[in-house]
Amino acid sequence: MDINTSTLDVITGVIAIAILLGGMLMMFTTIFSTKFQSGDIKITKREKGKGEQGTGKSP
Repeated sequence: MDINTSTLDVITGVIAIAILLGGMLMMFTTIFSTKFQSGDIKITKREKGKGEQGTGKSP
């Protein structure tokens, strides 16, 4: 069975695009499942000094 280079290029391209789209879908759904769990779409601003790296304070 002889598979030429163009066939392998197409297979590789399809796999690469599938991985890219899958990663984008995972990031997109993770954002909405973690930020809006309570159903309340409210963006809050963090207070300065609370939970920042290197301050030694816990949130």
